[in-house]
This record gives sequence, C-alpha cells and structure tokens, in this order.
Amino acid sequence: MSDVRIDLRAYLAGNAQLSALVGTRVYVGYAEQDAPRPYLVLHMISGGHEHDLDGGAGFALPRIQINCVADEPIAAGNLSDVLREQMAGFVGAWNGREIGVALLDDETDLPDTPQDGSDRPRSAIAHDYLVWHKESVTAPTA
Repeated sequence: MSDVRIDLRAYLAGNAQLSALVGTRVYVGYAEQDAPRPYLVLHMISGGHEHDLDGGAGFALPRIQINCVADEPIAAGNLSDVLREQMAGFVGAWNGREIGVALLDDETDLPDTPQDGSDRPRSAIAHDYLVWHKESVTAPTA
C-alpha cells in the first residue's frame, strides 16, 4: 500500500473546494521556494503504527501536519478554513485507503520571513491531524 501522505495528497488535490484555491499545488515534504501561492505542504510528524502482542495491529494513527501557505494572512486564513471544513472529522477513503477518522489536533500560525533576502514573506497556518487508517500487516518471521 502507498504512503498515507501520497493518498492524502490525491484527496486534497482532487477536492473541489480546495482545488478552487490551490489548484494541484499540494506538496509532500516541501514546495519549491518560488512556487506560486497559495499551496499546501504535507509533513509526517509521527508514524503511529499500532501493535499488539502478535505484531502489527492492522491500523495506524500517524500525526500529519498540513501547512496552508499564502502571500498574506487573510488568504492563509481562508485556505485554513476550507482545509478544516474538508478534513476535520473526515471518514471515508483517500485514494482507496480506508480512513477511520481524521481528527484536527492542533492549529497554529507559522511565522515566516524570507530566507533568500527577498521582500516576499509567506503567511502560513499549520494544522496537525491524527489520522486513523487501516494498513496491511505481514506476520513477523522467526
């Protein structure tokens, strides 16, 4: 099965409300410095693979951070609002992966000053989601 971030990226890029704001600008890990804004960036904060005494339990609860990045605070806030509406409490599937629930655990501003010496600051808001999803399990070998 693919990485949960790839499945989440497919869901977000295909969501009509979000794509109206960011198009297909949904990145995993990082966006290029000169990427057009607004955009979303996904980060795995922790893996959260669950276990029992026999090995893998068949589900995971990773923490995934999604950064809403725009040119100004109002635009970042608008993108953040739409993201929350489409993600918080989500139950269903992302790109075929069964999602038990996506829970918004934290939301914070990310102050950002240009690192390249330009006058083009970014406004960003980070969402942290706990994402319960099924995963395949292989039996451990002795």
